Amino acid sequence: KAEERFQSSLLSAMNISKAYGEKTVLSRCCARIHQGDRILLTGHNGSGKTTLLKILLGIELPDTGAVCFDGEQIAFCLQDEPDVTLSMRAFADEMAAAGRIDSARFERLVDAFGIADCMDQRPSDCSEGQRKKFYLSLAFACPSNLLLLDEPTNHLDPDSVAFLLQLIQDWKGALLMVSH
Repeated sequence: KAEERFQSSLLSAMNISKAYGEKTVLSRCCARIHQGDRILLTGHNGSGKTTLLKILLGIELPDTGAVCFDGEQIAFCLQDEPDVTLSMRAFADEMAAAGRIDSARFERLVDAFGIADCMDQRPSDCSEGQRKKFYLSLAFACPSNLLLLDEPTNHLDPDSVAFLLQLIQDWKGALLMVSH
């Protein structure tokens, strides 16, 4: 049974270390995420939580160690998403055309988060809350069995937090969420 669980991991990180100059933020970190796991990663600012997520996603390289995943698409929403030069609508349309998101589900999420009126703007032209709702909508519209969320409630109003918590509760796949 333990061997099946080892082989069935969606994502594995082995001996991950990362330093920025003299500051080591991760030292020989190991983790496995399996289908159905619900993981909350907490810690102080600067303790390496976001760095770990970026390494798991392949956005940053570790100084040592390796990350393996099962090849499925990973959905995510980071604290600081990259700015895109397209409007949010055009960006979502490109993601849908590439098969990265379910456009009908995305539209329902945009409506539920109340950001339909700003979809013709670039993310950088919107408030932090609108941007967060946009990137959360993309993440939850992604056909995935693993969802990584970094401080997902930042910049959200109480109604949006309640909606997000319902989305998380209804999520059928594995979840790794970072919070303070």
